[in-house]
Amino acid sequence: MYRDVLGCLVRYNGILMAGTLVPYSFECTVDIDNVERYNDITMVAKKATTFLADTLGAELGIGIDSVHWEYIGRRFNLYAYPLRIGNDSIGELRVVESGGYVVNVSGALEAGISSKISSIVAEKLGAEKVVRKGNTIGTVFLEPRGSKTASGQITVPRFIVYVAEGIPEISINGWRLRISGEVSSPKTLSYEELVRRSRLLSEYEFHCVTGWSTGKHQWRGVWLSELLEEVGVASSAKWLAARNPWGYASIVPLSIATEEGAVITHVDDRPLAREHGFPARLFFPSLYGWKAAKWITEIVLLSEYEDGFWESLAYHERGLVSAEERFKIRNPVIVSARKLVGEPRRLPPERKGMRP
Repeated sequence: MYRDVLGCLVRYNGILMAGTLVPYSFECTVDIDNVERYNDITMVAKKATTFLADTLGAELGIGIDSVHWEYIGRRFNLYAYPLRIGNDSIGELRVVESGGYVVNVSGALEAGISSKISSIVAEKLGAEKVVRKGNTIGTVFLEPRGSKTASGQITVPRFIVYVAEGIPEISINGWRLRISGEVSSPKTLSYEELVRRSRLLSEYEFHCVTGWSTGKHQWRGVWLSELLEEVGVASSAKWLAARNPWGYASIVPLSIATEEGAVITHVDDRPLAREHGFPARLFFPSLYGWKAAKWITEIVLLSEYEDGFWESLAYHERGLVSAEERFKIRNPVIVSARKLVGEPRRLPPERKGMRP
């Protein structure tokens, strides 16, 4: 089974996640397949931790007995381990497996990490945003499956609410949406202006990366293409990101944003409910829902990729539903195939007292 961890990198997400709990993220490229049991996963986690420690020049460890496991989209086993230096928790390391292949190893380092590890990260990064060791794979987009239905999803009668930062109270009088970054003329819109410009876009389903989808809903808002035309997007811009004041950010390729993205104000002829992102959120019909950031106050055009909140925790840079891009692809076999390989199955942790 075991081949090797080929390389790791640590990234400072200084535009999107600076000032949040997780400004640093990391990822490891792995040439590992034929995973047969959970013990294989623990071996991967330990090996990646060692490689990451070498990358940073720090003594790191993980809490093997404190693993959190999820089976996502009837295909991916996701394992999350606390990452430690001594007895102090400094973040989380995640291993993603599908069909016997380790898809990626990724995670985040906390802003409140000890001064020792903070200085190590700062010294390693220096003026750069990324420090790496070994051979690493960059962003990989998979080929769409061509199916008209979303694979790995079940239909639910209504939206399920997830919030990474709680449901905020927002005053409409003070709320503004600013478009900035790689643009020639930054723009700020009030809620009244956004609503005045909004119109019925179409009926679309909503797909959550965890494995549920809704039926079609009527979405009302403003196409991103219209707003971007007004601000003058620079030729250097390649990514569009959105963030809110409470620490959440998401990012998508600019090509997707201009083709189908929208700032949403209403769903089914009603203003967005507070738990669904009132006063405004993003929406991309072909992408998983975590890309549709809620309560947004800023849209930023970037020339270089940065991780947003969930991207720093192993989730994919694009998130195309028809390709099942739930997680970053950092395995050369999957990269070569440009599609997911192997036969997926549930692979829960082997707890004490459980039969192997």
